Amino acid sequence: MKITESLGKEIRAKADAGESHRIIAEWCAKERGVQVSKAAVTKYLRTSGAAKSDNRSKSSKPPLATETTATTTVAPAKVSKKKAPTTCGEAKPAAKSRRGRPSMFTAELRESLLKDVEEGATFAIAAEANGISQATLSEWLQKGREGDARYSDFGEALTYARARYKKQAIERIRKGVLNSGDRDWKAELTVLERLYPDEFAPQQVVNVKLEKEMEQLLEKLEKKLPPELYDLVESAIIATEEGDSANAAE
Repeated sequence: MKITESLGKEIRAKADAGESHRIIAEWCAKERGVQVSKAAVTKYLRTSGAAKSDNRSKSSKPPLATETTATTTVAPAKVSKKKAPTTCGEAKPAAKSRRGRPSMFTAELRESLLKDVEEGATFAIAAEANGISQATLSEWLQKGREGDARYSDFGEALTYARARYKKQAIERIRKGVLNSGDRDWKAELTVLERLYPDEFAPQQVVNVKLEKEMEQLLEKLEKKLPPELYDLVESAIIATEEGDSANAAE
């Protein structure tokens, strides 16, 4: 239904009073018996408002100056773009925090790992005892080798801790050998042999280990190489071992 001029004035008054378009439409139906949709109220207010604004702008235009009217040009005032100084009481905008998963590598964890290694634990055992995986420990060591400042000296510190354990173990073994009543040095030596066989195991044990590794390597080569090429590799290895044995006998 078309909104009449009198009804339109009432709608405009209610809109100026802050009532919503939906409430105005309900008021029209209830109080004035006029079925008006919310969209119709909105459209009327927009069109009537634009017309009034246009009329006001036309009426506010100054009259054209005649030839006898003196005109004065006034330069626009410059607006300063300087920001007002910040007072002590004003709160500065908070810097954006970097979100992300916090690193598990804390000073306490670092010291605990070093302590365990210095007491004889391997890197893998120390990692598991402190609640991290060996892969995580390896990742930190790799980051240190790549120049990450957080882990730069961590690998070197672990190496030193392991060296201190070996040194202390050797000292305890030496004291045990000198003191015939102390048998604990044998257990200490066994631990060293098991943990670091390349350094402390008897030569015979090392040779057995190398032979097993060589057998595993030959098995892999036999599966991947053509038979004639594998025979050449095997013959070369046997010849090298025979030469080493002859040199050792001399």
